[in-house]
Amino acid sequence: MKVEEKINTETITCCAISGQNLDMLVAGCHSGNLMLVNCQKTEKREIIETAHENLLRVVCSLSELKHRYFLSADVCGYVRAWSTVVNNLKPTFVCEIELNDAISYNSVIEVTGFLPKDSLYNDAATVVAVALKSCEIKLIIFVPGQ
Repeated sequence: MKVEEKINTETITCCAISGQNLDMLVAGCHSGNLMLVNCQKTEKREIIETAHENLLRVVCSLSELKHRYFLSADVCGYVRAWSTVVNNLKPTFVCEIELNDAISYNSVIEVTGFLPKDSLYNDAATVVAVALKSCEIKLIIFVPGQ
């Protein structure tokens, strides 16, 4: 195996692939910034300064919503949703959920197939599980636009 590309960054704590064409690497940083890299061109695309006020623990792209949205979660229990639909070059903030507890490491996952296919939400919602340091798992139904 050989390293083909090198991109200088700040300290990255987590990352995921997102975007409608799965062409965006979203990296969460120790500073709370989000860094976005174009996977096709391997160039730094955009930095969202202070996307969070604390260290980012996890970034999670939402496959049930065709990767048009991703979540970022910080060490203090804030989960933020971002859209890649309006402007694929710079995701837009959608909403924030405060969980009032610290989030465990790498512990926000999408629970695919949780909602019945014939449900009210049919391809317009997804369920996310978030593990907290208080030994709890919270299930969140994410419905963009609600």
